[in-house]
Amino acid sequence: MVRKLEYTLESESELRGTLDKLYSRTRELMENNIKVKHTSLLEIMMSKPNIVTAIHSLKSNRGSMTPGVDGKTIRDYLKLSEEKLIELIHNRIKNFKAHIIKRVFIPKANGGQRPLGIPTLEDRIIQQMMKQVLEPILEAQFFKYSFGFRPERTTYHALERIKVLVHRTGYHWIVEGDIRQFFDKVNHRILIKKLWNMGIRDRRILCLITEFLKAGIFKNIVRNDIGTPQGGILSPLLANVYLHYFDKWVAKQFEEFTTKHKYSKHDHKLRALKSSKLKPGYLIRYADDWVLVTNNKSNAHKWKTVIKNFLQKELKLELSEEKTKITNIRTSPIEFLGFKYKVVLKGIKGKRKKDKKTRYISHVTPSDKKIKSKVKELRAELTSLSKKLNHDKLSNAQLILAYNSKVRGLVNYYSYATDTSIMDKEGYKLRIKTYNILAKRGGVLQSTNKCVNLAVKYPERTQKTLAIETEVGFVGIMLLNLAKMNENLFKQKVQDETPYSPSGRALIEKRKGTREIGIRHDEITSLSLLEKIRKELVTSPRYNFEYFMNRAYAFNRDKGKCRITGVPLGKHNLHVHHIDPKLPLEEVNKLPNLACVHKEIHKAIHNVVDMSSILNNKELKKLERFRKKIRTS
Repeated sequence: MVRKLEYTLESESELRGTLDKLYSRTRELMENNIKVKHTSLLEIMMSKPNIVTAIHSLKSNRGSMTPGVDGKTIRDYLKLSEEKLIELIHNRIKNFKAHIIKRVFIPKANGGQRPLGIPTLEDRIIQQMMKQVLEPILEAQFFKYSFGFRPERTTYHALERIKVLVHRTGYHWIVEGDIRQFFDKVNHRILIKKLWNMGIRDRRILCLITEFLKAGIFKNIVRNDIGTPQGGILSPLLANVYLHYFDKWVAKQFEEFTTKHKYSKHDHKLRALKSSKLKPGYLIRYADDWVLVTNNKSNAHKWKTVIKNFLQKELKLELSEEKTKITNIRTSPIEFLGFKYKVVLKGIKGKRKKDKKTRYISHVTPSDKKIKSKVKELRAELTSLSKKLNHDKLSNAQLILAYNSKVRGLVNYYSYATDTSIMDKEGYKLRIKTYNILAKRGGVLQSTNKCVNLAVKYPERTQKTLAIETEVGFVGIMLLNLAKMNENLFKQKVQDETPYSPSGRALIEKRKGTREIGIRHDEITSLSLLEKIRKELVTSPRYNFEYFMNRAYAFNRDKGKCRITGVPLGKHNLHVHHIDPKLPLEEVNKLPNLACVHKEIHKAIHNVVDMSSILNNKELKKLERFRKKIRTS
């Protein structure tokens, strides 16, 4: 008899423990070839800590300010008391009927438009609650080489898997797969059946999912009988459930083929399978994009045919004939996840190597189409920026930083590429437009490493960029050609990493170390303070632009935690303390003089109050050192 798990949920830490149990129990059942069956999931979903966690998750998402058809944003719900909000969610689930979805269209690189469905905030909260409970059960079962929309998995893991396979096997034939209108073609009945087979045996949860799937589209249809809307919080998870059967079927044809003989190592088994009559095939999937690596052209065509037939028969899906290609990467690149990948001969041209497997090296470049599309968007951003520039230096600096954050995202994403020359070429167009805009408004050419906002990240880069002068120095425009190869991204996915076990989380923390500052960190640490400066709520001269910017670096250095208590910090509780507030203005806002602390701790540093009942001895000693520094400065 399968042991039934017991759950008690009084806090968010207990919720984490429960999710860990769901994950570990599912893994245990899988390893013992016992059917996975989880019931009583609705009770976990409706628990107070799960609701609170869901709201926190949505609050940190910028999309929370995008209203659905009812016009409400996250702010409307945060105004309610905790009790009223939980009661509202409980009552909604008890009498659940999904709200109509708001549909918007976003441009695609090929000139078309992609429809996005935006549920109401209330429905998004419920979907997030459901996702939090279902994900650990499903994550424990998903194919290890599917990488899209899964925790702690990236596009780089998918690309690295291709590189490693090509290098180890010497196979250079790739089937580039494209499923036609995947999200619009998901069959609801098949999806619910797949969820049931993966152990989601709480019929109440399945009924809720069915309601979300059938939600109508505003001014379009009342009920949706097929497909899952892109933009819904549950949609990516459900997409992986739907294609999980495809993953496992392909893997069982070769990579996970069942043999009579039990091999001590998986590599030994694969070596034996290569000499069999089976057609080699290694699948790598990222959401509905996938590639399959095989040994020759004939097998590539066979794989394409059997996959086409499988998808049609079992999942009611159709391969796009024009976009599903067969490519020899020794002669032509494949395009996958915004990158072009091929292999090139290493060494002197025409000089053959004896080892055919190591004769070729990987060549990864950004996709020309993607870069040109992004540059077009950035040019439009510059046009918009030019209309907003004025004589207020602080306001202009904010506009440049907002533009830079978009360039930074592009530069960071393509740092996986081994060749970024296309970004140099296309970036030149942006430099011309930037010069035309800023040169007329007091902008000057300045070395990248002389700009206060770029020097920390690029201390050795001396190339010129357009910049404006502020009280603390030059604030420069970030250039596309700052992209450079980052070998730290050339790492395979460590399969034991997971957010649903203590050991898995430890591996994640070890890998990540100190995070680079991202857009979200900038928002947490900078924009709220800038608003205070703009409204003259902070009048001290030390609260200048340098402070506004270095807060983000301090937050990153302190790993988002209070320097005294170690408590995680966010927009709601983060204060950045001047360790020595009496330093001269040119030194007071340097990074070493800033420390991230909880807002209540910040008050305690400046006001001598007894904290012995709140802090432990180690924390009290740290507090006293901060206080002493203020007294002696």
